[in-house]
Amino acid sequence: ALHEAATLFQCFLDLDSCFGHVTSLDRASIPAVLSYTLVRLAFLNDEALGDPKAAIRLYTMATEIDPTPSAVSYKGLGNSIEASGGNGVDLEHLKEASLAYRRALD
Repeated sequence: ALHEAATLFQCFLDLDSCFGHVTSLDRASIPAVLSYTLVRLAFLNDEALGDPKAAIRLYTMATEIDPTPSAVSYKGLGNSIEASGGNGVDLEHLKEASLAYRRALD
């Protein structure tokens, strides 16, 4: 499933017409499905692979691509920002995480 999701994402990035052989989704639903895929990949990166920085990038992309980003995306983003630990000197990463949590609540 991870490979399929990565292939779908790569096709989206590389060539618009490439989707013909990857999915039969109608054009309007592709951003939401792609966003869901990114959320699942982000969760795997954070929880299974222990890479919160990769998860931050994926959750951020999911919130940008999805026409109506879900609370799950923002909650995951907050969790990943917290897990990244920032630079260890200041608490800016916690402020960033709280902003993501607020977006999830909204």
